[in-house]
Amino acid sequence: LAAVQLTNAGRYTVTVTNSYASITSSPAFLAVIAPLTNTPGSAVAPAGLVDWWPADGNTKDIFGSYDATPYNGFSYAPGKQGIAFHFDGSTSYLTVPGAASIPVPWTVCWWVKRQDAPGTGAALLGDGTYELKLEQYNGTRQVGLTQFGVGDYSFGYAAPAGVWTHLTLVGTSAGTSLYVNSILQASLTNSLP
Repeated sequence: LAAVQLTNAGRYTVTVTNSYASITSSPAFLAVIAPLTNTPGSAVAPAGLVDWWPADGNTKDIFGSYDATPYNGFSYAPGKQGIAFHFDGSTSYLTVPGAASIPVPWTVCWWVKRQDAPGTGAALLGDGTYELKLEQYNGTRQVGLTQFGVGDYSFGYAAPAGVWTHLTLVGTSAGTSLYVNSILQASLTNSLP
């Protein structure tokens, strides 16, 4: 690829064929690191920010030191602003090696464009003990949280499919609250790191 642009970021494979057979390589991921700019509609980093993965054609943490590693059906797609992460809903994910749990109080937010995961659920973030879910495992497609071996808890809200929606979760020692497009949707008494 010559003169690589943000739109070239993504997963690539090569297929080699001769008269006897063909074989396709394992996927390789191309990240494109763009200069940091504040495009119209961008947010300024708030005080106390720990990590920020804006996507924009790469998996770099532009605020902290925990770059993500993509796996399986991961790719990039047009985002709310710039280029977004795209997950296939069943096998793709990012890992963030070395990132530690953050104690309460914490806030995490995403722009999401839900596509109805083909599996039984879709996690936004997890550590093997806890998960914040875009779609709970039980087929309700509701935003919730899971503590493995303990329970699944729903906010009673399903993000609309195919629509960019801003989700913010706020964790305190008293529980976890969901804000949708900056409006409080629901609160749970469950708290997690």
